[in-house]
Amino acid sequence: MASDLRSFIADAEAAGMVDDVSKEVDPVGNLAALADESDRLIRFKNVAGFEGWTVVSNLVQNREMEQVVFGCSSKSDVVGALAQGFDRGPSEHKVVNTGPVKDVVWEGDDADLRRLPVAKHSELDGGPYLGSAVGIVVDPETGVYNTTWPRTQLGDGKNCPFLIYSPHVHQIAAKYAMRNEAMPMALYIGHHPAWDIGASISIHHPKCGELDYVGGILNEETRFVKCDTIDVDVPADAEIVVEGEVPAGALVDEGPFGNYCGTYASGPMARNGVGKAPVFKVKRVTMRKDPIFRHLQSTVWTEHQRLAVLPNEANLFIALREMGINVHDVHIPNWGGCGLTLIRMSPSAPGDAQDALLKASEWANTTLSFMSHVAVAVNKDVNIYDARDVLWAMTIRTNWSNDTTVVPNTRSSPLMPGAEKVKGAMFRLGSKALVDATCLPPRDESEWWDTNRAWPLGHGSARLKDYVDDYSPASTSMERIVGFDEAMATNPGKGQAAE
Repeated sequence: MASDLRSFIADAEAAGMVDDVSKEVDPVGNLAALADESDRLIRFKNVAGFEGWTVVSNLVQNREMEQVVFGCSSKSDVVGALAQGFDRGPSEHKVVNTGPVKDVVWEGDDADLRRLPVAKHSELDGGPYLGSAVGIVVDPETGVYNTTWPRTQLGDGKNCPFLIYSPHVHQIAAKYAMRNEAMPMALYIGHHPAWDIGASISIHHPKCGELDYVGGILNEETRFVKCDTIDVDVPADAEIVVEGEVPAGALVDEGPFGNYCGTYASGPMARNGVGKAPVFKVKRVTMRKDPIFRHLQSTVWTEHQRLAVLPNEANLFIALREMGINVHDVHIPNWGGCGLTLIRMSPSAPGDAQDALLKASEWANTTLSFMSHVAVAVNKDVNIYDARDVLWAMTIRTNWSNDTTVVPNTRSSPLMPGAEKVKGAMFRLGSKALVDATCLPPRDESEWWDTNRAWPLGHGSARLKDYVDDYSPASTSMERIVGFDEAMATNPGKGQAAE
């Protein structure tokens, strides 16, 4: 049986990683906040205005959920498991006659995306946004397909503005525009997370599409079916597929939208969070019987970031391993806004950590470079899943005048507010900071006492949860202290009279 969204939900249930919500939720009122608060797969069974629909979110919310995806026993095994899947290489692109995603068809006036339980993600968004759809386009010159995550504004449900973030899809769209042809594009919504991870790969694949790596990731055969109105192949076992096209030269307003950085920043040409964007014209919608809608929440503490960076973690892990670096794990945490790369390693000689940090900041045909603004290397004894431990290493083991490097004037994400907009350019102009927070193996007894960490007696054997009734761990969700306007208000101590 092929892995799909339904088999993954069953795996998550078996692992005790599903939060079920039976009480009614509102997709344009509170669904986003509830998804943001959960750190497990959350399943909404009663969505206002969409009777019969089930909505799920947070499939790869954190390393614990990613353990379920890959069947790993430890968090530190996840990146290595994905790297092993990449090492298997692309599998056969098998197209079958039909699949479950063809069970139900919406055509004509029925092909309206407003019939899907699409949510509004952030307070100032320009309406509901389809964030969980993977876009598939085909290069008109090579025939090779490419995937992207186009944030798609619902609009009238048939003509939907969307943002192209992928550099490769930008290039493909430009080829169609030069021919004055509409670009065929299909969106699929909802599948086993390995498909979403595959869609996010940024590695050199000149003769195949990103989704052809999914078979290696899952170590099983994958299946595609052809669309009916456009010449694009889509996953046969997806929950929903939307067929459509992007007219050449058509640009409309798109935004604002709360993005992975935790702000409403948009491309270099945007004003007030709104920029000109291409339009996706819906032609046909197909889906499974009793389809499950997959919501992908865009705010900082949810899985939107994880899907963007997990393949980059594996790519960097592979690159460091091939360099001969003794790397144990790589993590790009949500709390770093996709701009922080953490490398857990065992340096054996001077230069090991610096080379690892330089590799983390390279372009290397991936999106890693412009997303990674800060790279930090730490030793094996540092928990890269705990910001407190990372800050401890950066404070205690870093000689800032010797162990840090800033590389100025490098390409940065078009959504990164801290970088400078460049008129007419897709990317912003930023910099890279490299921080060596490692220590080499001690050379003598005095160095051993300097570097060996002091832990409380009984650490690892005595756990508070075993001693406290109704124990609950600390929450990792963000808390709003004050609103933005209040935070930006003039300090009364600097010229403004206090009330």
